[in-house]
Amino acid sequence: MDAVFAMEGNGPRGGNPRKLQALLFSEDPIACDAVACRLINCDPLNIPTITIGQDFGAGTYEADKIELVGDDFDALKVPTLTSPFKDCGI
Repeated sequence: MDAVFAMEGNGPRGGNPRKLQALLFSEDPIACDAVACRLINCDPLNIPTITIGQDFGAGTYEADKIELVGDDFDALKVPTLTSPFKDCGI
């Protein structure tokens, strides 16, 4: 997943690009999406495709079952990202 830049605000056309400087790779698409959510301080449980994906056996969103390698995850996190999705927690 390309997370070098994210769209802050009402994207993809109405937002503002924001540097994240991350690339995410995984054999598990649900884990990849969940990690991306956590990267921008979004609760993966609020994203239906993530929870449904785990329910159907496509992967896991559970942080304790996802192994992170590479750069320090906490250093990459963006604690304040403006989003039109209030349920996302951001």
